[in-house]
Amino acid sequence: MNKKYFYWDFAAKKYDFWRNLEMNSDIQVANNIANKIQVDDNVLEIACGTGRLSCLILNKTQVPFNYLATDISSQMINVCKNKTSELKFQIADATNLEYEDKSFNHIIIGNALHIMTKPEKALAEAYRVLKDDWLLHAPQFLTPSTVREKFILNITRLLGYKVFNEFELDSYLSFLESNGFKATKKEIYTCFRNMLYVSCNKKSIDEEKQNSGHSKIRI
Repeated sequence: MNKKYFYWDFAAKKYDFWRNLEMNSDIQVANNIANKIQVDDNVLEIACGTGRLSCLILNKTQVPFNYLATDISSQMINVCKNKTSELKFQIADATNLEYEDKSFNHIIIGNALHIMTKPEKALAEAYRVLKDDWLLHAPQFLTPSTVREKFILNITRLLGYKVFNEFELDSYLSFLESNGFKATKKEIYTCFRNMLYVSCNKKSIDEEKQNSGHSKIRI
């Protein structure tokens, strides 16, 4: 077991039990993504966890497509592989992807940027491998606001769960835009925790120059 990712390896077998509290939100996210997938699209999911969202998208997509789901935790990937053989699962580092530039029609990063130590690098990699004029889907839990949310978060932190970044609606949209993505759709789902669904297009080099004074994506 990789000590660096001990919590996620440790939590893999129990992860779905906790995440079932957000099932309604996950279903709405899956519907949004599935409705955008076209015939033979290449889809990459980053930080797929136990493949909950992956399997929901598979069940809701009506056309043939290619889906690769990745996670840094080997134990999470093992759980994924036991759920379905119809999707491809692979261990991968979100900040150092091995895939070619502009090779995917859709990138999915679901509720993961807040638990990454270097989310800017993950977005830079997503920008690199996403085809122009296609979509990043980046649903994200918002900062806990209720007593119940804060209580559960504190319990999970005692077990080793770490949050490195907290986002409100406006700060999350600004964060995405500062790293090369412009929101085209946003919705908030209220379940156990508030979840913001966002789909984004890659900003053009000209847009980046206007915003930052140069063409490099900020990381």
